[in-house]
Amino acid sequence: MKTKSKVRKPKKSNKLKESIPAYLQDSIIKNRDNLSLLVSYPKFKKEIQKLRIALDMPAEGFIGDNTYQDHAKWYGEFLKKSDEASQNRYFIKELRDISEKQKAKKISRFEAMALLKKLHLKIPANLLAQGKEDIIKKFNLPANYAFSIHQYLFYDKLVSQGSNYAIVTDASTKIQDAKFVTLHIYTKLTDGDLCLIKEDVNNIFGKKLPSYKNTANIETGIGIEKLSGEIEYDYADNTSYKLTNRDIAERILGSAKRENEIPKIKRNLKDLRQKRFTVL
Repeated sequence: MKTKSKVRKPKKSNKLKESIPAYLQDSIIKNRDNLSLLVSYPKFKKEIQKLRIALDMPAEGFIGDNTYQDHAKWYGEFLKKSDEASQNRYFIKELRDISEKQKAKKISRFEAMALLKKLHLKIPANLLAQGKEDIIKKFNLPANYAFSIHQYLFYDKLVSQGSNYAIVTDASTKIQDAKFVTLHIYTKLTDGDLCLIKEDVNNIFGKKLPSYKNTANIETGIGIEKLSGEIEYDYADNTSYKLTNRDIAERILGSAKRENEIPKIKRNLKDLRQKRFTVL
């Protein structure tokens, strides 16, 4: 009787898992899957199509062999139309009319803002920015998806975010010299995000950020320092004297026999201040 030989099926390759550390995979996979779900949504596709038409873009974005040349040509026209629209005499007249109506209290400040927003959308550059912002709001997307929306709008490409947060420093300061950082969080954080935040802050952004660890017996050391500089007065003998390490050990440490610890505690406190409060 012949027995069937088992055929071993080749294992499926998962390039993402092979090339990316485990703690990063969770947020990347979530963003990738969320975008895949989004771009397959007919309502989303419809909004993208409407924005492409409004911006005089190709129906499928800039794809094909001449992507760079086609985009460069469109972008030149895009900038030209934006400049012309903002300098158009009818545009300037409408701006002035809205301002005068508000000053004359014919319309409220909020009504004026709404009219100005609508008017400024006649400028293609504003229409593009507002269009992406509206898509993010309409489909309840994280704010950092703006780049992904831009890539899909222009190039019909699916480009997912690597993380769901951003660490921001003062633009006038070098990253490695930052004395504070601001954390922008766009979604509920995963364990991978938390690992990355700690790694980024400690190793990239926060080289100049102070680093503190819990230090035992700080108050004890400060108490010893205070007593070391004090002069006490003996009213019986009518004399003054400085406390010895033996006296201090008995009062602070509970035993005069620990007097040899006093110099070390004072020295450690001095070294700790020097380490913490000296600019590197």
